[in-house]
Amino acid sequence: MQEKVALRSLELLNSNVSEADVDRPTSSTEQWQQPTSALQDDEDPGRPPQEIASPEALWSPVPSQATINQEVVRQTTDEGPWNAPAETFHTTSPQSNFSGSAGYPSEIAPLRWFGLLADDAANGNENIASLSFLTESNFPGRSLSIDEGVALEGVGSSKYPAYTPGLGTPSLQFAHPITPTSVPRSIPETGDGREFWQSPIKLQDHEVPIFRRFVNHLSHWIDMFDPLKHFSTFVPQLALHNEGLMKAILALSARHLSIKPMEPGGSLLDRTTAVQYYYETLQYLQRAMKHESYTRSLELIATALTVSTYEMIDGAGKGWERHLKGVFWIQRSQDINGESEGLKQAVWWAWLRQDLWAAFRERRRAFSFFKPTKYYHVMDQYDIASRVVYLLVQAVNYSSLEESKIGENDLATRIDRADTLFSMLEEWRQNLSVHFNPLPLESNIESIFKPIWINPPAFGTAIQMYFFARILLLVHRPAAGGYIEYTERLKQLIDAVDTISGIATTLEEDAASVISTQCLFGAGLYTQDPAKRDAILDLIEAHQERTGWPVSSLRDELIAEWAKSNPE
Repeated sequence: MQEKVALRSLELLNSNVSEADVDRPTSSTEQWQQPTSALQDDEDPGRPPQEIASPEALWSPVPSQATINQEVVRQTTDEGPWNAPAETFHTTSPQSNFSGSAGYPSEIAPLRWFGLLADDAANGNENIASLSFLTESNFPGRSLSIDEGVALEGVGSSKYPAYTPGLGTPSLQFAHPITPTSVPRSIPETGDGREFWQSPIKLQDHEVPIFRRFVNHLSHWIDMFDPLKHFSTFVPQLALHNEGLMKAILALSARHLSIKPMEPGGSLLDRTTAVQYYYETLQYLQRAMKHESYTRSLELIATALTVSTYEMIDGAGKGWERHLKGVFWIQRSQDINGESEGLKQAVWWAWLRQDLWAAFRERRRAFSFFKPTKYYHVMDQYDIASRVVYLLVQAVNYSSLEESKIGENDLATRIDRADTLFSMLEEWRQNLSVHFNPLPLESNIESIFKPIWINPPAFGTAIQMYFFARILLLVHRPAAGGYIEYTERLKQLIDAVDTISGIATTLEEDAASVISTQCLFGAGLYTQDPAKRDAILDLIEAHQERTGWPVSSLRDELIAEWAKSNPE
């Protein structure tokens, strides 16, 4: 009865309460700006003010994409633990649908991941339209198998021309294969086979600009919170001695060059060039996977993350989710997590950011169930920035359809879980160093949102993710009811939207703009003010124009979501 009364009162308020009716805080940065002092010691955080939220039906949920059906993968004797039931949603570290206490052995997990890639390619998966030429007729009645040595059809065939003349820049028109390493089909049984997949590579002249696009631009997307910048420094060196990694890099870069030209106003690279490199990556993987030394190598996990980034460019989808799960299998089998150090740690955090976005879009739980163990007082500012990614993942899990459904049967526990996550976010905020404080700007800047400048931009996006997490919790935490509670919740929601958008107005870096686009989209879903909606649309469009990501228009999608929540 109390819930019905609360819902009725909130429905009435929704039509009468505007942002002008809500008392605004004195500053949108007061919640997280820290005094100029050293990093605080780790301590027990005080509980944040009680967060008041309306019933989850009050606002439209995340984009209306069909919930991913768990596909049936090829069965193996060790598959069972991965399909074990998830733990209840209120555990400290929510479980993934595809996680368990045990997993595929390290020599099997990479093969399973490759099997997902090859199956989708061979079956012409609708989400990998670029590989539709790999039809079932080429592989009748079976999936691609590493051991069977199935020969994939050549790129230069009549089905798949190497290049469409006249559509690319002159210097990039001929996408001939790079000088390959030697990976024969018949593998000798001596040694660990490392000599067959590690060999110096010489790029063709026309491939150097494609490679440079990765080193100078796309690698920074992956290196966002990595102070050592592994993907712009170390991974290119690995690629110069591994054909598969190099082909994956060239596929990713060529795909981006088919969206964003080498120079402003220049010609776009034909997309078939990217498809060719992707296809050749699969060919290489099919052969190199025969070596156990390769299946446990840094080159493989770097290749897996690069392939996943290639798929991310085209946006969320069933194919990308399946392959993100495959990367999860590889990392799980090798105990790779957010505290693994080196390249493995860098790959894990980059993968988690990708899975976070895919999970949010599909309203599912993220795959990872890793729980960080480091205390804040031993973390540097980049570690702290990465920690908010983990916290946002917990908020995405909380907003998932599965946890929402479970919470319907136990509202008290669901409210407690939200309060726990709010406390974790508050603990993160209290441990921010001065590196996350905003810098001064001119006072005469005209904007719907007050501009907020944080340098480096990565730390600005960390603040955006903090407020994105708060938005998800504010929206999905069950309501206690009442006018005062609703207005308090609305005030906090408005402040979160304003801060995310204020930071977005000052961002000019590509890598930061990718994450900012995601946060803007999430904030825009729950924005009611028409002027702010228009401003958010403009910011998203400017971000997409700058980065070329994603290919689909998030502006149009956001407008469609608003139309669903406000039918005329």
